[in-house]
Amino acid sequence: MIELYLVRHGETEENVAQIMQGHLPGHLTTRGKTQVAALREQLVQSGKSFDVLLASDLQRTLDTAAILNEAFQLPLIPCPLLRERDWGSATGISLTEAQALKGNFPADTESIGALYIRATQFLRYLFEHHRRSRTLQPLHPRHPGLPKYPGHPAHAQRGSSQRNPRPAPRPSAQR
Repeated sequence: MIELYLVRHGETEENVAQIMQGHLPGHLTTRGKTQVAALREQLVQSGKSFDVLLASDLQRTLDTAAILNEAFQLPLIPCPLLRERDWGSATGISLTEAQALKGNFPADTESIGALYIRATQFLRYLFEHHRRSRTLQPLHPRHPGLPKYPGHPAHAQRGSSQRNPRPAPRPSAQR
């Protein structure tokens, strides 16, 4: 059985500026570092133990993972499959500008279908390599004010599964 603990990365300068980060690296603020340190202490106090720490290869989640890992000393595995949605040429625009698009993002934005395929690929990776592990994973939250899409992880969730995910649909294009 896989136990997957999902945690939000700490607040970034880009969050404060309300810009669409996408695949930008992101820079944790002092507050973000404090948030992650507080979470780390809560996890330590809870007595939770983990086997592995998976994070996207974007700097904001790697920095979050490093702060969490000060207490756990886990193997840290950067995983590009865990990146935030690629906003394409909308990366770096303000949240206000993104809301004005009313869901009509540029053609080079990663599609919801491609995002689901990537998520399914990650689940396959988990089942193939960490089938019996308790995994801690910093992730990217949905931007407030943008349309929700089904199945998007909340800021902190815990889930487990005992069976293999369904095969991913064959993409006609990645975007």
